[in-house]
Amino acid sequence: MAELSSCATPQLPDNYSFQTTNVIAQDGTALGTDLYLPKKKGKFPTVLARTPYDKNFDAILPIVKPFLDQGFAVVIQDCRGRLTSKGEFFPFVDERKDGLDTVKWIKKQKWSNGKIGGFAGSYNGYTQIAIADVLDVATLHVTGGNTYKIIYPYGIFSPKTVFSWGFMMDTPQKEYNINKAYKILPLSSAAIKSYGKTNKFIAEYLKHEKYDDFWEKQNVSKYIKCPSLFMAGWYDMFIGPQFDDFLALDKKTEEKCRMVVGPWCHGNQVLEKEYGGEEKTGNRELLNYQYLIAALKGQNTDKLFTSPYKNKKYNLFIMERNEYIGSDIWPPKETALIKFYLHSGKQLSTKIRKKNETLKYTYDPADPFPSLGGSIFGEDVGPADQSSTTSRTDQLIFDMEIKNKPLTLLGPINAELFVETDAKETDFFVSVQDVFPKKGPIVNIQTGGAKFIPKNKNKPGKLKIKIWPTGYQINPGHKLRIVITSSCFPAFNRNLNTGEPIYSAKKMVKAHQKIFVGKEFPSSVSLPVYNK
Repeated sequence: MAELSSCATPQLPDNYSFQTTNVIAQDGTALGTDLYLPKKKGKFPTVLARTPYDKNFDAILPIVKPFLDQGFAVVIQDCRGRLTSKGEFFPFVDERKDGLDTVKWIKKQKWSNGKIGGFAGSYNGYTQIAIADVLDVATLHVTGGNTYKIIYPYGIFSPKTVFSWGFMMDTPQKEYNINKAYKILPLSSAAIKSYGKTNKFIAEYLKHEKYDDFWEKQNVSKYIKCPSLFMAGWYDMFIGPQFDDFLALDKKTEEKCRMVVGPWCHGNQVLEKEYGGEEKTGNRELLNYQYLIAALKGQNTDKLFTSPYKNKKYNLFIMERNEYIGSDIWPPKETALIKFYLHSGKQLSTKIRKKNETLKYTYDPADPFPSLGGSIFGEDVGPADQSSTTSRTDQLIFDMEIKNKPLTLLGPINAELFVETDAKETDFFVSVQDVFPKKGPIVNIQTGGAKFIPKNKNKPGKLKIKIWPTGYQINPGHKLRIVITSSCFPAFNRNLNTGEPIYSAKKMVKAHQKIFVGKEFPSSVSLPVYNK
């Protein structure tokens, strides 16, 4: 949900004019719109960006300059209820109808040749997805069309993502302590206690814990029909939903799309890792420009996928190996899901032990296990050193030494745990980590979780967790680590263990958790092992 970035402001080219106008939506709402138009007569392709942030000339001109150099028309519009646009801003709900009205307006203009490409990422990418059935090309940079999966990753509310972005969008000029806000109960009072007013859209999000018609109306993934470049990051908050969007494309559309996944996150990265720099990761901003320009000119975009990229449908960067792997299928044919079984004594193995054992810990929501970094939005995200959490007793740790050759992970992760709890409802989280040698950092690779509601108190319940994918290599001398906890806060909301609605829940109780391992209850984590 990041803003359009900017750099030093260039001058508007002499052969271009700039003007501000309004596009009038069907319901009469005026949508503030800036136009960058060639002065020469003719009809031109149009680059469209619709943003809730700010279409301010000085900030946007450096971003659109490459399109002006190509002689394109550029249309930048404030979303409904933002800055120069009238109406009320309620994230996501009006973007399709307003986007369609804007496309119709562009096509009626004497300077338009009818070809329109969408540009920019995050929320601005969502505005493209919402109308991608009427665009000629889209650049879907770290974005997704299913908002429920962003607000409730793994079906669990994310205070860090929602409050970090939602407070900023609701009252950008007011000061508040975001870290304090995460801990306020009930969650529905966090905004008013932080900056003095109710946040209308966050209040609605909290009322809809389950995927329902409220979320279905905002799910625009089905509209992706045009050639699109999906640009994703392994540590990005959209990584799982973006893969879901790509995999849901119909065959005809999929043949026209590409996906590039690099070592990127959505906010300020905690650990200073560059993974070889642009020489290895590529310049993703440049590729977005090149793809959109080539597509609007009717050129073959395949030629853009040169080193360090591969000329394949999927370009998948492997972190700590620092190179792209090309594949035409997902996961790649060289990837196999291998089960790593949890054993007592902090051990991890690809073999099941005959002996059945029960491992225990206590989860206290008043002192939740902290999230450090991760695939989330806000400050301090991405890869982070987990060393400060290793002494906590509300976790189970399992290690395996990587000895002779690297363990390369490339694909989705799954976990199957046999668990018990004395709580009415609780959560379990699985974190895959890389333990560096010689007192180096312990780096999070990917983390996922799921709610657990016990059904049979006399028998362990089987809990399946589908964890977002990764591309990561654990090198010899390191350790593969799996950590089981019952919270990952504030990336994910702490379960208060009472089963009450999160909108109003305040009471907290401790949960006594059990994980069963062994032949009868083979708790395991399935990792996507890439062999090539």
